[in-house]
Amino acid sequence: MRGQIIEIDKNSGFRVVDIGEHQMPVISNEMMTELEKNVINLFDKEASFKSYGLPIKRSVILEGPPGCGKTMIARYLATRLKGRVTTVWVTAKSIEDSSDVSRVFDIARKLSPALVVMEDLDLISGTRESSIFGNGENCLGEMLNQLDGLTSNDSIVLVGSTNDVNSLDDALKDRPGRFDRIYEIGHPDQELAEVIARSYLQKCGVPQEQIDKMTLASILTGSYSGAQIVEIVKGGIFEAIHRGVVIDDRCIKVSKDGLDKQKSRLQRTTK
Repeated sequence: MRGQIIEIDKNSGFRVVDIGEHQMPVISNEMMTELEKNVINLFDKEASFKSYGLPIKRSVILEGPPGCGKTMIARYLATRLKGRVTTVWVTAKSIEDSSDVSRVFDIARKLSPALVVMEDLDLISGTRESSIFGNGENCLGEMLNQLDGLTSNDSIVLVGSTNDVNSLDDALKDRPGRFDRIYEIGHPDQELAEVIARSYLQKCGVPQEQIDKMTLASILTGSYSGAQIVEIVKGGIFEAIHRGVVIDDRCIKVSKDGLDKQKSRLQRTTK
């Protein structure tokens, strides 16, 4: 099991999973540097940390709206470290009570060095009042205990994700030693949006000369998550197939307009 990617399962305990290879996500150079510094380096430069008397221990939170790449970043980290670091992957549905929280850390310690990925951290630990899947106060208390209690977490790095960091209890989010750094993973800027769009066109086999003719103006003038940009490009390909033409900026705009209408309807229904 050591060095593999392990998914925690409430019913069967845990299982080794193959998530394939994941390339470096399209994120800013600044964010990539932070991930190198606060996650990768703890495993790659272990001797340097120990020369300063520092344990191989770190906890970070990736926060931001859905579709902006939090899970993609975690998958990239897991595949990059695979073979020499065990990744313990946890989702909210696998945590029902405090014993499940302690089990995650027990597995990570036994199979260390380990990267623990906790998706939707707010649903796992939440606040003292509640959480959706677990027993709010008990799960939070156990999480705090596991993060900085008497048992050592040396050789364990934790990466948690949440759509809303404000939904986390202050004792969890605002206390270095529990979670040390919080990084906002927001909508890509124009430069990154263009990279995402053009990379997806290439992945779909669109000839480079055709891609080079496109300005992608309708995408770059809006504010979209990475997942939405991919959907707009995909929808543009659907439009091109429907019309029997090669994909161009007009097809992209039709797709973008359709997504905008959908977003508008969803916003009205939530008010």
